[in-house]
Amino acid sequence: MRQALTLFVGTSTTLLAIVNPLEILPIFLRLLEGRDDRTHREVARRSCLYATVLMFFFVLFGTIILRFFGVPLSMVRVMHSEVEIVSFLAISAAIVVTMLLTFLCLAYAKQLLGRLGPKGIDAVTRIVGFFLSAIGMGLIFHGVVEALRD
Repeated sequence: MRQALTLFVGTSTTLLAIVNPLEILPIFLRLLEGRDDRTHREVARRSCLYATVLMFFFVLFGTIILRFFGVPLSMVRVMHSEVEIVSFLAISAAIVVTMLLTFLCLAYAKQLLGRLGPKGIDAVTRIVGFFLSAIGMGLIFHGVVEALRD
């Protein structure tokens, strides 16, 4: 159970850092400029639904695609557990939570941008960028270690 919770937290934070819903708020609002709140929520809902489906596609078929192109798994560090169903459920929950938070950020983009302002969004983006760089370096390190073991 502890491993599943660790996997959930790690996957959620990684996905949030990659998706970074706060960074896309200004772009989202610019694209939907002049539209009503109902349209904003509908576009946010559809966008997050499509992204969720795409993430689940890669959770289910990502390993097969990598093998097809001859990319060793050590190049793309994949966390797994002895109980694969628990891992799948933890990753699935992380995807759903991440996309729910992304939906909320997009659906209420005007309010969030109004509270944070452009400088607040910039600060959050820089912090998330730092964490994303750290995650990337960790993946590289673990990938190299796994490749050397193999």
